[in-house]
Amino acid sequence: MKLKKLHHLRPIALAAVGVFLGRGAQADTIIDFDAVPSDQSNKNQVIQTFGDYVSASSEGVTVAGFGTPNIGLTWQGNGQTDTRWDYYEDGGVLWSAGQLNDSAVGAAHEVVFTPNSASASVSVKSFNFHPYYDSSERFTYNVSVLSGATVISGPTLVTFKSDSTKNHAVNLNTTGAPGQELTLRLARVASTLGGARSKGTLMILP
Repeated sequence: MKLKKLHHLRPIALAAVGVFLGRGAQADTIIDFDAVPSDQSNKNQVIQTFGDYVSASSEGVTVAGFGTPNIGLTWQGNGQTDTRWDYYEDGGVLWSAGQLNDSAVGAAHEVVFTPNSASASVSVKSFNFHPYYDSSERFTYNVSVLSGATVISGPTLVTFKSDSTKNHAVNLNTTGAPGQELTLRLARVASTLGGARSKGTLMILP
């Protein structure tokens, strides 16, 4: 994305993901986007292997305990031809985040968390929206956690003004059954606040 287009950029930093095992132990993986992995191009679409089966901290990922070695991630978007997750990191100047590219009203960005073990459970914890520029634009999202087509958490209506802060937290704290695949869905809807609204993009942060 060229610099002149950055006024359409809306950052978002992604949920901490936990895994609960049958023995009662818990560990966490935080997708923090704080450095660009060697196989990931900055300011481009998030590669499908990013955040998969994490057992140790690496570029863009921080692990507590033994991480989430039994959880695979799928990054997807729908609604517009270029609705997708992009990886944005500027060396700590302004953002380290996953961008919701072309987050138009009616579009949705999703992360699918898939256990590869019948004894591992996904726990989707929290994230922060970051509308990094200060303007009159308003953002409203329905945030849900699903198992297949069944909504198990939400939808929670989250609405905020583009105020250039990272302080738009969404706490989910939703845990699936052992072996259950969960999907975090961020669906853009018409704003409940007055003011301008555009397609643009948004970022999420841990």
